[in-house]
Amino acid sequence: MAIGIIIFDWGDTLMRDFPHLAGPMVHWPQVEVLPGVQATLADLQARHVLVAASNAGDSDADLMRRALDRGGIGRFFQHVFTSRELGAAKPAPEFFLEICRRINVDPAECIMVGNDYDKDIAGARRAAMRTIWLAAGSTPADTSAADVTVASMADVPEAVQEIESAVLRGRAIEAVKDLQQQSIEKGTNRLQMDDIDAEIRAVRRKRHTRGSDG
Repeated sequence: MAIGIIIFDWGDTLMRDFPHLAGPMVHWPQVEVLPGVQATLADLQARHVLVAASNAGDSDADLMRRALDRGGIGRFFQHVFTSRELGAAKPAPEFFLEICRRINVDPAECIMVGNDYDKDIAGARRAAMRTIWLAAGSTPADTSAADVTVASMADVPEAVQEIESAVLRGRAIEAVKDLQQQSIEKGTNRLQMDDIDAEIRAVRRKRHTRGSDG
């Protein structure tokens, strides 16, 4: 199944989260889009549906989109979701699965990009999505839930291509295995038919022999 959807976390993935500022981000005295975000979104938008999704404690989807617009990146996103509308919060798999349900896609078609390993990456993996971890700060002992780890948003397009290539390789391997299995089954069928033909010939020979003796 091809990758068609890329889901981005919001705070400290797309836009900087200032802990000392309270209330919805759109009302903050300052907002900041993180380095590399604009170019990355412009690159990916041409080939993928982009989604922004966040727990967003003080914002609903409308306020979140207005904040994205204020930062000049709202136009890149076809869908925006917060835990308020989804009825679940990261890292619960239901958060990610509800996004898939609402936009009518399979989790296997999605890549989750986020900076919080436990909430964004491990949570999305439990929902059967592929993942790109924007590593920042300390690294957990187990990072196996991340398909690819990147140091900056500028690295995300290449990481997406890496995952897509791996998916294509996996599909090619499965196709070869299917062909091999079909060949084996056809070969088995041929052997079975050869055995049946041999039995028929043997019976005919016996009948012919009996007729000659009589």
